[in-house]
Amino acid sequence: MYEAELKAACMFYGLFPKRCLNLSLKSTAQDLSIVEDDERTTVRQNASSHRHQVALGTEVIETLAAWKVTSVSCSNNWLFAGIIATEDPNQGGYGSSSAFGWAGQGQVYLGGTNNQGLGGWVGWQ
Repeated sequence: MYEAELKAACMFYGLFPKRCLNLSLKSTAQDLSIVEDDERTTVRQNASSHRHQVALGTEVIETLAAWKVTSVSCSNNWLFAGIIATEDPNQGGYGSSSAFGWAGQGQVYLGGTNNQGLGGWVGWQ
């Protein structure tokens, strides 16, 4: 009868073990390579390419999720990590009304609108 409340309380107090999902990505462009192993997914853009590229998740995440993103290097210190909920994320990209995420130079996108420095975000360190 109170199953949902019990689950919520257990999750709040950390009584359920954390699960690590290995998510797969796919590229929408030939000059973006994706290499996956047991521990991480590495996305590399061809050094001669200077345009925005998209790496798509191949699974639907139906639970709470946390990501760990490590940017080793990126041009102009700009990288968008977030969610774009459209059929074709190349149309509108981070400026789409369905885009939510963090980018370089202190940019935080909520519904495709830049909220500079929101929550103290200064960009990739």
